[in-house]
Amino acid sequence: MSGLILFDEDGTERGGYCTSNGYPNVLFTLDSIGLQHVLFMTESQGSTTLEIWNGANRFNLRIIEDGAGLKLTGGGRALLEAPAAREAPKGGTK
Repeated sequence: MSGLILFDEDGTERGGYCTSNGYPNVLFTLDSIGLQHVLFMTESQGSTTLEIWNGANRFNLRIIEDGAGLKLTGGGRALLEAPAAREAPKGGTK
């Protein structure tokens, strides 16, 4: 990885802004001590994801060329979910 890594006063990684080797993605993360809780990522073709979580509670927003998706999870159960891509009408185009 190449970029900036954020450390707290004890030298523990607490987040970063970077690109990943092998994958042309740009990432921004925020971490508690030992666990990641926020991911904001843009992929090379433009798809973008924002994910925030703490244990079994999770918020995920994804934007892709064909649409957007949203998923909210509480206690490990889906509370709200909308598709990430629009379905094409039968016999038609998107």
